[in-house]
Amino acid sequence: RSSYSFCTLLAGCYIHIMEPYVLLQTEEGAVEGTLQRLLGPVKDVARLNEIPRKKGAEGGVVLDTFSILPFSTMTERCDEGSSLYEAKNEGEMIRCMEITAAETLTVDGFFASFEAQEVQMEKEMTFDKTREEYEEIIRRIVEDEIGRGEGSSFVTPRKCMGTIAAFSDTAALSIYKRLIKNEYGCYWKFLFFDGVRYFIGASPERQLSVRHGKALMNPISGTFRKTPSNTRDQEIAALTKFLQDKKEINELFMVTDEELKMMSTMCGVGGRIIGPLLKEMAHLIHTEYLLEGKPNKGEDVVSLLRKSMFAPTVIGSPVGNACKVVAKYEPKSRSYYSSCVLLLGREESGEEFLDSSITIRTLEVETSGDFSIRVGATLVKDSVPEEEFKECEAKVRGALAALQVDREFTSLKPSEDDGVRQELLVRNDNTSRFWMNLIEDDELVEPRLKGKKIVMSHNEDDFIFMLRHMLERVGCEVTVLNFWETGTPSALELIAKADACVVGPGPGDPTDGDRTDGKMMHVKKYLSHLLETKKPFLAVCLGHQVLSHHLGFDVIRKDVPTQGIQKRVCLYGKEYDVGFYNAYYAAYNKDKVAASPITETSVDGPDMLSTRGPHWESFQFHPESILTVEGFEIVTDSMLRLVSP
Repeated sequence: RSSYSFCTLLAGCYIHIMEPYVLLQTEEGAVEGTLQRLLGPVKDVARLNEIPRKKGAEGGVVLDTFSILPFSTMTERCDEGSSLYEAKNEGEMIRCMEITAAETLTVDGFFASFEAQEVQMEKEMTFDKTREEYEEIIRRIVEDEIGRGEGSSFVTPRKCMGTIAAFSDTAALSIYKRLIKNEYGCYWKFLFFDGVRYFIGASPERQLSVRHGKALMNPISGTFRKTPSNTRDQEIAALTKFLQDKKEINELFMVTDEELKMMSTMCGVGGRIIGPLLKEMAHLIHTEYLLEGKPNKGEDVVSLLRKSMFAPTVIGSPVGNACKVVAKYEPKSRSYYSSCVLLLGREESGEEFLDSSITIRTLEVETSGDFSIRVGATLVKDSVPEEEFKECEAKVRGALAALQVDREFTSLKPSEDDGVRQELLVRNDNTSRFWMNLIEDDELVEPRLKGKKIVMSHNEDDFIFMLRHMLERVGCEVTVLNFWETGTPSALELIAKADACVVGPGPGDPTDGDRTDGKMMHVKKYLSHLLETKKPFLAVCLGHQVLSHHLGFDVIRKDVPTQGIQKRVCLYGKEYDVGFYNAYYAAYNKDKVAASPITETSVDGPDMLSTRGPHWESFQFHPESILTVEGFEIVTDSMLRLVSP
């Protein structure tokens, strides 16, 4: 590996013969006062598997490649026959540096190596959408997508464009210097010059880390904005009130559920949830969890990354369907927004590791000085368009101001306050005991379920993988089929041999089953087959609604969706705290129950909460969610009732 001095790198900018380079400060580097400088050629690759990989030990830790992924890489998650994970592409490729030199710099040494220049905007910034257009998009998403069961949250950005006056490499370095000085609490701060353009970002959130036998993700949600004029006591009081806000609490649980779906596909033997934690940054404080698991034995790190693409905090949930909604409302490519920057390397032993950070708060700057930055709003059932617009406006103004002016902010150190710590601790009182206390051995195996064969239908929501994880932990052997596969000869053979089946959750209108094509037709046919063959089955959320509709009950759109909501309900004589993600409900009707094969029901007001029949059980709520405290017990008991009566 060749070696270059940092002065050589800087000198190149003055004669306009710039080689590609990366400056990267990690969380650990921020604490140590260091950053890394990476050099090497950059090339375009079309797919993740084309990123160059090296094997074997080289006598120390080696950094092999640094890449930035376009959002369109998301399409690699799409199975053949699926319309999920849709993403537009306008020619963007994975930009990959093959690292030939890596050096650790001190922050002080970096600051002293060049004279920072003022960064001025050449003209007024412009946006791709007017205020009126953006607020109308928000209204439509809340009413037509969340309100019609297409998902619990969606993120749609506004693109800000402008020109930096007298832009040069020194200007780019000056911007990066201000990020290091003005921003703290970031997961990564990076500057990637790929030879054509600059990517300069300060991201709070990890995408995925895989190292030393652990896979890590950290879902973030909830944003408390600091008020510089407040005293510390005033800020702590305001933060404490913020931490009690049910909306903020539920939003963090929603993104945690979404990332648990991903972790369930990556970490079959279990793991643990750490938190909730506070991530303090210069101008705001986020709430987050840390998810830690043991990766599937022998699975490649890039395969694990593919399963984690991309963070629901920048797309929505369920992620697959959220991509379809993004494509519907965003006429152009997202470029490199809401994807990730990726570092691949090898340990001293030669074992490969991966680290990555999501690409938000990231400038894309051409050598001409033309730049763009996207900022998004997380839309949920009770989002107010005017407020979401104001939040986006504040985000972009704040991001750009941080690049131009040095600002000093004092850390609140909120985790040192007893009241704040208590508010965080009580959040876990009403969360799933299974997910909060994951066990890695065979303690959870239920002898009466061990070896039982279960076939599950994936109806475009990865909650099915959390259900699979629960059933595998009790000893079941589980096969997951995509909804369009459930009627194939091979699938029917699997179903015939199965001890029980699961009709999974998913987005959409459950009454669409009368159409001659589409998902609901497949779900209805699958369920009809289970009823006709008297195959034991469990139906969850969408499955419960389609079953109820098939049995003659009215399935009605709710006035206010219950997306990401925990409620206490009575289920067959026992009270439970359970999590809901639904925009439709099956309406209870005593006479229709009497005329149907249903043997028992539980209701929640007008909603038919659960049904039992001769060989089935169904739930409107999600027993697999982190919001369902005794969800594991509910799933286990249901399966025992179905396959071991």
